[in-house]
Amino acid sequence: MSLTVSSISNNMMQMKIMKAMASGKKINSASDDPSGQAIASSLEREQRTNEAEVENYKMSQSMYNIKDGALSGMNDYLYSLSANAVRAGNDLYDSTDQAAIAQDNAASTAGISALASTTTFNEQNVFSSGEINTSSVDSIASSVDSARASTGAAYNSLSHRISYTSNAAINTASSKSKIEDTEYGSAVSNLKTQQTLRTANYQMQKKRQEEEQDRVRRLFSA
Repeated sequence: MSLTVSSISNNMMQMKIMKAMASGKKINSASDDPSGQAIASSLEREQRTNEAEVENYKMSQSMYNIKDGALSGMNDYLYSLSANAVRAGNDLYDSTDQAAIAQDNAASTAGISALASTTTFNEQNVFSSGEINTSSVDSIASSVDSARASTGAAYNSLSHRISYTSNAAINTASSKSKIEDTEYGSAVSNLKTQQTLRTANYQMQKKRQEEEQDRVRRLFSA
């Protein structure tokens, strides 16, 4: 029994449905759905861009964590400087004591300067030039407080960006999935429909063949 165009088309459709069920993707090549494939590819690029942005934001947060740790260390030095300022005003301390206080202050100021100049992330300094003013205790305190406030604000801003961009990536992935992933309920229903059509097509071909054979028999028996 020869294959008709209808039966060939039916067989190809069944193979396409079965491939979609096996792979989990209803778009396995551009020919399956050219416009759908183009949209899915665009959504894939958008999703990956969002995911890369989230990675960048998280890396920046790590940098701010390092910076905040250094600022916390500077505050420890500031506590010592503030305490020494009170001690230096005590007349009971003699010149030797005052010299020790001054030496301790110099060590604390040097420690702050070291943190400002040597704290790095990914081999880059986390403090900009002059961000921490070490000209006086008040200047140090003011610049440290300012830097810590801006660091905290930047970290929180990144948290909001991470949340928004992560949701965007999830929603984009969901949209892409709706376009290219196999809907198994629909696929099973379509497969059953194609199988029914194939059976009907086979029966019609068989009936036509039987009618043709019967016509030939009648022609030769006449």
